Amino acid sequence: MARTLLCMVLFMTISVVWAENTVDGRVDCVYTSRFHALTTIYAFQIEDIPIEYCTHVTYSNISYEESSMTIIPGNPEVADSVSLIGVILPSGDQTALFSPLNSNTVESGELGDVSIKDSLQRWLNAGCPKNKIILGINYGALTFKLEDPTNIGLGAPISGYGEFCPLLGGEGVCPYFELCQKFVLCHKTGWTFKWDEDGTSPYAFQGDQWFSYENATSIELKAAFARTKGLGGVLALNLAFDDYRVLCLVLLLAIGVCVESSPEGRVECIYSSSNQKRPGTYSLQIEDIPTEYCTHVIYDHITFEHSSMTIIPSNPEYDVVQNGWEKFIDLKKANPKLKLLMYVDRASFFIETDELRKEFIDAIVAFLTAYKFDGVTFRWFGYWNREGEESGILYTFFEELHRSFKAAGHPEWEANIMLLIGEHGIDHARLCGVADSVSLIPAFDSSNSHTYLMAPLNNSTFKASDVQDVSITHSVQKWLKNGCPANKMILGVPFVVATFTLEDPANNGVYARVSGSGNPCSVTGNAGNCAYFELCQKFNETEWTFKWDEDGACPYAFQDISDDQSTATSSNPVPSAEAISVGTSRQTKSLISTGICSIRNNANSKTSV
Repeated sequence: MARTLLCMVLFMTISVVWAENTVDGRVDCVYTSRFHALTTIYAFQIEDIPIEYCTHVTYSNISYEESSMTIIPGNPEVADSVSLIGVILPSGDQTALFSPLNSNTVESGELGDVSIKDSLQRWLNAGCPKNKIILGINYGALTFKLEDPTNIGLGAPISGYGEFCPLLGGEGVCPYFELCQKFVLCHKTGWTFKWDEDGTSPYAFQGDQWFSYENATSIELKAAFARTKGLGGVLALNLAFDDYRVLCLVLLLAIGVCVESSPEGRVECIYSSSNQKRPGTYSLQIEDIPTEYCTHVIYDHITFEHSSMTIIPSNPEYDVVQNGWEKFIDLKKANPKLKLLMYVDRASFFIETDELRKEFIDAIVAFLTAYKFDGVTFRWFGYWNREGEESGILYTFFEELHRSFKAAGHPEWEANIMLLIGEHGIDHARLCGVADSVSLIPAFDSSNSHTYLMAPLNNSTFKASDVQDVSITHSVQKWLKNGCPANKMILGVPFVVATFTLEDPANNGVYARVSGSGNPCSVTGNAGNCAYFELCQKFNETEWTFKWDEDGACPYAFQDISDDQSTATSSNPVPSAEAISVGTSRQTKSLISTGICSIRNNANSKTSV
């Protein structure tokens, strides 16, 4: 399986803050061989070790038989080396931070002087050179069961360990990859996330479950502390605890349940070459496309000059000059079964007359022949009611396009269309009859007056007339009822979120009044929407409350930003976190039951939680 290092979010934070800021930076990584035997995608192999970022790798572990001094491998099946790792955690009958950087102000003798800084100072006072000290950062989480679910702060009484984490198999401790699945993929009920300013660490609670863990922000602070203190390095403990298989961070894997449930499952991924220009780790290159999970990948996009039918690439410098299209086609070398398509935009302007359609179709055939794509997908947003289309020109265009594909010797080339799922005035049966597939994009509401779920699975119980029959289930049923075969429909899953600023911070539910869009996000810079990876950053950096909407089967989140927390706004941006929920197994399985097992996603959301 291809390793995507950005998804090892905890480790990458260490690497960026520590190693890139000092010539002599030391980054120790611990590899435990027993994790190679974990089931399927959870297995962590030696080749998964990110050696381009680790300066030292420790193999865990061996011990010695007392009488003969015979080596006893930690995993008898393979040869091992030695690693002596010590982690001291607070204990007792109350909640505690996993690894606080600073001492806590909680009035408890047990917690008062327990911190990284205090412990480090004792080592320095005892004469240990600071360049000999490697600061260990653990990728696990402490889990507790609260005695009283209403007493949820630091130092709250507990009755025992938290819920058992099945893969690690230890009481009271979860690896990060299991923890983040609970947070990101399982928003059936709300988690509340808090940040402890004293310890500079996050914690979260839900019901009687209370977790203390590390996130990218807390690790960044610890790595920066180690660097400024002049320590010898930092230690990533344990690599196999990180989200090394993208289980939480890439929503595509939640979608993958569809393919696993059917041999004919289709997962389409969209790649936009403009995203390769993003700064640093946010850049998404062609080689980052997860071809092991996508069955079809669509390159976004081209259009044509109206009079000459000359191709107009969306990013000429990369697409043509830097051979982006050729690199894209080379993805088949790793996965010969992969289907590679090109998005064609503004196609409705080229089909109005017989002569114009012929020129347009000829240009498409010439492009597919020259660049060896497997077909085209036409993006048909907002053009449905253009003059003349009601008379059936679009359906004629698809029929003529298929005839031209066959005449060119490529009857296997695909001609697909993408449109909004709630579009009106469509002959559903006829469109599904002439197109190879119809991609339906859930986009039900664009109100500037209230919060909404971007793509609810089910109808809302709100009495407001504009949200009564607005849902994926309702819209898909309409397509089925009107004669579109289920296996022709591709359900779109947008990896973006809608953001709002509430009029009243106390009124923070679905359909609450808003005063406008949320603040622009840092990388995409769009007011009113964010990419999924930007949403994850927001969740890591500050406190959020997470809720689950049972009607829409979607999560949403809100945050009260007071004046002492932020100078950017005094209101609350509230993302409709649909980009997290649409691809969950709960919704995908519901769609499979209708016969739909095809999903479209936007592969441009390289993520970092």
